[in-house]
Amino acid sequence: MKYLILGVISGVFLAFIPFLQPESGIEIYPEWHGSVESIRQIEPSSNPVLSKSSVPPVTRGSTVHVLNGSGTHSAEYDSGDKLTAVSGNGRYLVEFEKVGSSIEFMNLQGERFWKLTSLEYPYLSFEGKLILLLNGDHSRIRFADINGNIIGAQSVSGRFCTVISFSKTGNTAAAGFLDGSYCLVDTKGAITAKGKTPDNTVVKGIAVSSNGGFCAVHYGNTKSDHVRIVNVVEKDEETFDLHNVHLARTALYCGNDGNVAVLDKDRLTFTDSDGDVNFFLNVPEAKTGYSKIDYGRGIYTITYSLSSGGAKFLMLREDGNVLYTKDVIEEPFLDCRIDRDAVFLQGAQSLMCYSIHFPKNE
Repeated sequence: MKYLILGVISGVFLAFIPFLQPESGIEIYPEWHGSVESIRQIEPSSNPVLSKSSVPPVTRGSTVHVLNGSGTHSAEYDSGDKLTAVSGNGRYLVEFEKVGSSIEFMNLQGERFWKLTSLEYPYLSFEGKLILLLNGDHSRIRFADINGNIIGAQSVSGRFCTVISFSKTGNTAAAGFLDGSYCLVDTKGAITAKGKTPDNTVVKGIAVSSNGGFCAVHYGNTKSDHVRIVNVVEKDEETFDLHNVHLARTALYCGNDGNVAVLDKDRLTFTDSDGDVNFFLNVPEAKTGYSKIDYGRGIYTITYSLSSGGAKFLMLREDGNVLYTKDVIEEPFLDCRIDRDAVFLQGAQSLMCYSIHFPKNE
């Protein structure tokens, strides 16, 4: 009897200890979906949280469409027979011609801010405050601001630009060249970091953190591939090897703390800022083509084309715990973005949105 009484007392006592209570897990819900062809017919979600999230602009033919996080169509711009480069937040664009002599900067309502005599191809940062102008033979990039002024270091040169990349938010850019040179550029056009790869091997990809403090440079040849992590503040570099050789760029992510994630064909590798592997995950083999890794609130989203056909979408926590996986057979590729409590996917044909519900203590 005394053991029974002790057991009851212990059970009551433990029941009142908060940290022993079970925690609810992350919940994922589909919110809206639709066709790129019929983007205006998307039925918006009634979830009020989604309106605070940012959806990447969608370009269909000559028209740029902007949706808010709930799936509501909020703006569009038709460039007619001209080409456009759009900022990541969908507020600004540069209009130009494939063979032309000028570029024009404007907002999505068509209000023109400036016109610049140029034969270059424009690339815009997320906020549109930094514009990279790449010349026709891909040997020089000029830096312009939102007012059309050539700023900072003014330009950088190399033998054939292989990649231009921007931070997920803000206005930091990075560029790499065939001759192994690369650089990081801040919102004022100043070059904050630059370097050369060993043996001048080609820069295949580059990713830059949103705070501009780190960048990850993917480089290699036909025999081996590597990733260099550059610490801008401490002017330090660390390198780790990939297990596979990549003929083209692959998904690469660099966080504000210098953590790096890379899609290495049949595995996802996650490292710290020193290049030490935190964990890796074996995945179905990727096909050479478009792929993307994004990160937010402790969650990675990954999309890539499958060698067996279709596209793969994964969500996992930063500790490697897989939360969700989906094969989208009808899509040859997928783009992904995680913003606040929402994940957006875009393929050649379809658009999708998922909401993420975190435990109250997260």
